[in-house]
Amino acid sequence: MMNDPAIQKMKDTGYVQLGKRQYFWHYLVVYILIAASIAAVIGTRDVYQSSVLDKYNLSKKEPGMELFIFRYGWLVLALIFYYIQTKRLRFKIIKAGVSRDIFNEAVHKTAGELEWKIIKSTGDLVIAKTSVNWRSWGERITIIRDDERIFINSICDPDKWPSVISLGRNRENRKTFEQFIRDLNKAGL
Repeated sequence: MMNDPAIQKMKDTGYVQLGKRQYFWHYLVVYILIAASIAAVIGTRDVYQSSVLDKYNLSKKEPGMELFIFRYGWLVLALIFYYIQTKRLRFKIIKAGVSRDIFNEAVHKTAGELEWKIIKSTGDLVIAKTSVNWRSWGERITIIRDDERIFINSICDPDKWPSVISLGRNRENRKTFEQFIRDLNKAGL
């Protein structure tokens, strides 16, 4: 469960904090790509030595650039996905000092419109989830209210089957909430 130090850590770092299992699922694509690279290096070494060298009676011919790319391209992809997945954990900051009432009203309006299920709501922290649909396996939305700003993050749900795409659902979650905050703040609820 989130306690005040965990909320403060998220505010200080600007990143969503997940449990160990959630981190594992969130970064699973990176682990798979690293494993593919290791398998390519180990597998192609033996295959290359036994088939290519023996077939053409070549003694110490170096592997070509294609083999190098096949072996280590997976690592490049792993680094790219690591960057993408880490960036997805970053909070978007809305510079708006709003009352707890406006904050809660915006959460409930967004939850109603986008069919969020509120998992946790403790004054200044809200964690919500969406269900599986044709666009994604579901999302996890984390929102923290501060005196002068609101931290919001929406990622593919790390408690479900791993996914690296949401077809715009994460952006929709953030934008819809932000619009409700701005509208309610202007109206002075």
